[in-house]
Amino acid sequence: MTDPVAAIPEAGATGAVAAIFADIRAITRVGVVNLIWRHLATIPGGLEWAWQSVRPRYEDGALADAADRLRAGLVVPDLGRLALPDPATGRILAAYDRTNVRALLALCALLARLGGVAARATLTGVARDEAELPLPALPTLDGLAPDTAALVLRLNQLGAGRPDPILASMYRHLAYWPDFLAAIEGRLAPLTLRPMIDAALAAARVEGRAFAPTLADLPGLPAASVPQVRAALTRFAEDALARMVVICASVRKATSD
Repeated sequence: MTDPVAAIPEAGATGAVAAIFADIRAITRVGVVNLIWRHLATIPGGLEWAWQSVRPRYEDGALADAADRLRAGLVVPDLGRLALPDPATGRILAAYDRTNVRALLALCALLARLGGVAARATLTGVARDEAELPLPALPTLDGLAPDTAALVLRLNQLGAGRPDPILASMYRHLAYWPDFLAAIEGRLAPLTLRPMIDAALAAARVEGRAFAPTLADLPGLPAASVPQVRAALTRFAEDALARMVVICASVRKATSD
């Protein structure tokens, strides 16, 4: 398994898709393109419409400001203290914390636009000079040792609201340190996570709907692509992003000095 849903791999992207992927990396300053963007690239017109709609708010800092507000209101579990096994693990957690919260809000705003919210407001933030977060290569599930792959899959079920959750990339990225993943599992497994995840999703929907009028006013999607894009945005927001926003925040809290 290389990706849990249909997706264009970064290394396999060409032409306009490769250019957008490069732009995403440059704007987010994270050395990986989130799975939602790579999945939207498989839908005709989906990646272009979604990214160009939200790009100005990524670039000018307004989306980062909204993400900070959402993050400040999160209720996350207390996992106690966890030691980072390597500086790279801290960068991985920081990267997913940066990209997942903003992507969750962006997707909720895009869903509101598809639901009829029009572009009618302007909003700017203060552009941020954020640190570059280079990441190690994302391993495939098939490339992991069997016991590590099983651990990744068990972790991915925690807090899931459906029996076939999207496989969160963060767990695969942290699979270079299976003992650290096992420690995370030991802290998370006894907890009831779903109410906190549902609360985060509800807050993101409110913030995203308020944010939606500030997105760029672009021509609509090809009619045939609208149902696919709506389904993708909904599943990623509800299934993967809200879940990992809460879990990543809790692990970062546990590993902070």
